[in-house]
Amino acid sequence: MNNYLLDTNICIALLRGDRNIARKLISLGEGRCCLSVITLYELMFGAYYSKHEAQEVPKVRQFVERFPIIPLEDAAETYAMLKARLRSSGTLIDEFDLMIAATALEGDYILVTDNVKHFGRIAELTMENWIKR
Repeated sequence: MNNYLLDTNICIALLRGDRNIARKLISLGEGRCCLSVITLYELMFGAYYSKHEAQEVPKVRQFVERFPIIPLEDAAETYAMLKARLRSSGTLIDEFDLMIAATALEGDYILVTDNVKHFGRIAELTMENWIKR
């Protein structure tokens, strides 16, 4: 049974009320999804930077309590290997996204993202997009 690492854009869609993603989470059952600590950082930054900080910060805090937060240290070597390989090939990926990808690979998670094309530069990464357009 595979577990899922939710990318920041999926969390934002959930926070904005995306029912398709919410249904998918319910169908999977509790404990199947987690967040990278990087996603936590990005969500908290977005909440504090918002014009509605007083509403967004508690909303994000409550949201992230639902998921285990995966730290970075176990994925450090995977991150370094990926970054070296991508840089050598002239391929660039945002640092935070690369850390999220390394976390997914190291933990054998399926990365759930709306940014499949971007993360697709990492061939060994397994991804799903739960956002319906």
